Amino acid sequence: MGKYLVLCGALLIWGCGGATPAGAADPSSAAADPSSVAVEPAGASEAASSPAGAEPKAGAASVPVAAPTPVAAPKRERIRLHSSCSKPVPLRIERERDSDTDTTLNSNTSTEERATDGDEIRLLDDKRNVLSALKIQPATQEINVASDCKKLEAK
Repeated sequence: MGKYLVLCGALLIWGCGGATPAGAADPSSAAADPSSVAVEPAGASEAASSPAGAEPKAGAASVPVAAPTPVAAPKRERIRLHSSCSKPVPLRIERERDSDTDTTLNSNTSTEERATDGDEIRLLDDKRNVLSALKIQPATQEINVASDCKKLEAK
């Protein structure tokens, strides 16, 4: 029984890589023992040696590569409003996804208001009639009330 345990222990150590069997360090002995030769998957050496972007050979396994995802532009949260008008003007911000806001822009001043692309800025007269309106576009940086106090201009 004692010899059996010693033999099992030696096999266990050798199987786990703890000891090297005689002649295993010699590369010529690896060729004689087919179980010790590493097997490479089909097409692996071709894929490693082919330049990037080259077409794989027929029958070779190809690995799908995910296309890079486009980076979305940061979403607008505010718009700059400027008045070149010599008197205070009433404005209405009509929001697509939120409640509308009425505000007054004082003469020759600038401010920032909460707004997103697609919202509409309306210039109103004293009776709350719409004189001019502009829809905010992604390229819009500022909306200006013209000096005649009757027109909105996108910049």
